Amino acid sequence: RQEEVRWSAPLVQDGVAILVHPENLIDTISMAELQAIYRGFITNWSEIGGENQAITLYSREDGAGLRLEFNRLVMGQQQTSPNARVLSSSDLMIAQIASDSTGIGYIPISVLTEQVKTLIIDTVLPSTNTIQDNSYPLRSTIYVIGLEEPDGNYRQLFSAIQILEENELSGIY
Repeated sequence: RQEEVRWSAPLVQDGVAILVHPENLIDTISMAELQAIYRGFITNWSEIGGENQAITLYSREDGAGLRLEFNRLVMGQQQTSPNARVLSSSDLMIAQIASDSTGIGYIPISVLTEQVKTLIIDTVLPSTNTIQDNSYPLRSTIYVIGLEEPDGNYRQLFSAIQILEENELSGIY
């Protein structure tokens, strides 16, 4: 029998970074363009100012937490194109985008690397500052959940993480 979650607390904030190959000419994309790409309505980079190349979509697998967040933040009630190629991890997403000059994908900002280029969304670059000031549109809160509120060492651990996150975002650590 599945137990019901009775307690949750925000732990940290992260965001969803939109990735392209470093040589892609596109630096900025609007939320509307991003959704149209993932719906399969924009299929060539030239439609949004890039080179005349077909766009290769990469997405996470059904049920993956990151895909659920992407759907909530970008897709709303719309479906991702069935032409999207499914990858099972952020590491695979980074490797694939780094090797595919026509690809677009997404990962948590917390795992970004220099192998790929991150797109600016509606004039806002993803960063800890733009997540903290709520200007980056693809941000999410990660929660700790449980059947009951923790006590003892677990309570201290979660409190320490929350304090560390606040200090990190304000540059105090």
